[in-house]
Amino acid sequence: QKLQCYSELYGSEELYTELCAWRRRKAASGRKAPYFIASNRVLRMISAFIPQNEEELLQLPGIGVSKASEHGAEWLEITTKIERTTTFPLNWVDKQLQEEVFLSWLYKQKEQRYKQELDRFRIRRTMLLGIAEGASLTQLEERTSLSRRDLVEELEGLEKEGYDTEQLLEVELNTMTASEQATVWKAFEELGDTFLKPVLQRVYGEGQARNGEVEEIGGTEKLYERLRLIRIRFRREEPGQANAG
Repeated sequence: QKLQCYSELYGSEELYTELCAWRRRKAASGRKAPYFIASNRVLRMISAFIPQNEEELLQLPGIGVSKASEHGAEWLEITTKIERTTTFPLNWVDKQLQEEVFLSWLYKQKEQRYKQELDRFRIRRTMLLGIAEGASLTQLEERTSLSRRDLVEELEGLEKEGYDTEQLLEVELNTMTASEQATVWKAFEELGDTFLKPVLQRVYGEGQARNGEVEEIGGTEKLYERLRLIRIRFRREEPGQANAG
């Protein structure tokens, strides 16, 4: 916690911004959410302590061998160009960080967590009321100020916790033919439901060959959204096959 506190208070904002830009590019190229690449906490750690080699990188909380192997070379390419004034190991942080500063930071962390939990409760309550009323994702966007992608993610969480989301699925998938839905379902059965890209390619063709139809539907993002919505049903009705492939 003290390392996290120090990194948030005294890290290089310029380096953190550069790392965030790297993460956005990486997420876009791999079609992943940014937090799957690296958390804000990890990027703050790197921006504060500026590791110069893999051994130092592995001393930062949140970075294990797997993450270091996957992204370490790119992180070090950025950090090794920067001169630093601190050293590894990081046992000096405990002495340098004033106790009252640390305690104040801890209090703010607890306050922030409480606010996030309250906000999430309000969003979920709004979503559940909207689903019961037959609202669409577009209407829920307006009521919650969340993006469609974030709403679908929350929807997946609600379904996993046992809430009934079927009414919203019906609203969103009513323009999708039964034949197309059956094709997607079969692809999930054969390929598993962990990764959506292979399912997308199976159903709509390699390299998005059916560009005219894809454009008419609303683009690739809309297709991924549909696949995620059908996957909710698939995981509900075929739990034994979930995550196969």
